[in-house]
Amino acid sequence: MSDQTLEIRSGGVVAVDTESLREAAALVSARAAECEEVAELVWRAEALVPVSPRGWSVAQAADAARAIAADLHRAADVYDAAEVHAARIVAEAEGDRFRVALLTLQAIAHAAVLSCADAAGRLSAERWWAMRHAELYRQGVDAATLGQMWPGGFFPPLLPPLAALHIILGQIARVGHATVERGGRMKGDVRPVEVTTLAEGPGAPPATLTEIAERIPGEGDSRVRVDRMVMADGSVEFAVYISGMQSFGFGGEDPFDMSSNLDLYSGERSVSYDAVMEALRQAGASAGDTVHAFGHSQGAMIASRLATAGDFVVPTLVTFGSPIQVDAGESVLAVALRHTDDPVVALSAGGLPGIAAARESLVVERVADPKGRVGDVAFGAHQMDEYAETAALVDGAADPRVEEVRGRLAHFSGAVSVESTVYTATRPDDEGPTA
Repeated sequence: MSDQTLEIRSGGVVAVDTESLREAAALVSARAAECEEVAELVWRAEALVPVSPRGWSVAQAADAARAIAADLHRAADVYDAAEVHAARIVAEAEGDRFRVALLTLQAIAHAAVLSCADAAGRLSAERWWAMRHAELYRQGVDAATLGQMWPGGFFPPLLPPLAALHIILGQIARVGHATVERGGRMKGDVRPVEVTTLAEGPGAPPATLTEIAERIPGEGDSRVRVDRMVMADGSVEFAVYISGMQSFGFGGEDPFDMSSNLDLYSGERSVSYDAVMEALRQAGASAGDTVHAFGHSQGAMIASRLATAGDFVVPTLVTFGSPIQVDAGESVLAVALRHTDDPVVALSAGGLPGIAAARESLVVERVADPKGRVGDVAFGAHQMDEYAETAALVDGAADPRVEEVRGRLAHFSGAVSVESTVYTATRPDDEGPTA
């Protein structure tokens, strides 16, 4: 069952529930204590019966869980300190001396726990990701404590993977592939790809985020859809809808595969990116033309890169479940739909800590499935149908910031004609496997 609660913000660190962080930390700490008890039992059993050593692995899981709890507590402390600092600035601007004095005392108390200046640096470097993945940790703990998975229900089998997740996300944040600064360019040359028309005909401009979500291809052989829109003033604009990954292969016939995922995430030009560029070319788009870019997962990475590559003018960028975030600049309306329980979104390491697009831009998050399940390994929260549901919730939201997005999408209604073309793409045989 989906969580219908949306968190809508303009990007950056603006909405943090520190109590929830501390509750999650307490839950993880409790599980760590349970692991320590289990480790003690296993060590005693191993002393009596010659079995393969398992006590040390359970103890390691306990240590990792305590490290996760400490990070969550630390993140809460950082945000509390930042909130006090911001409130004091407001009080100073308003000339409220009493409140300034009170908040100064609170700031001193926070400084006794951590250095605010040092914490601010860690916020964008290492601590931001810890807070952003609290939901994944919480669900990991839920899944880890499903007693029916092991006889007697005494051993939490998923805590080691949970600890691994914590380590992996930390390393991702340090490597820096998850975010692309303004003007960031991909490496590599144009790759050969064959793009073929699957279907074409008259269409209609998208009016809502739901309609954008419904047009993301991926069914059958469809990979890219391009709408050529003739506007009332005679100008021509394009809208491109880009599929997510369709194959777990590396270098096979389908360019929308894991190989392209790795290329794009590491900043390399992928065959799937060049397939989108070729589809746009076949639809009539030339350098400098206006292209509105929409994509899911791998397609979201491609759409984001279109916004920073400079080949086209990209005034609108809508992404569903993207593993990266780009600084698209003030001229781009960027709407990012994310699920906090989507492991692919977690690869963005929390994204950029500040606003990275036009003022009206939004980051919208919700929990797709609030229950931690063993079946979460199937990435249900990442599927496009779940994101389509999120898009519908945003369309129906009364938040005034959504009204501004609606106003920008209303631009499409000015199209007097729309020609839609759906393309498939294949990697030439001579490309061969890449791994």
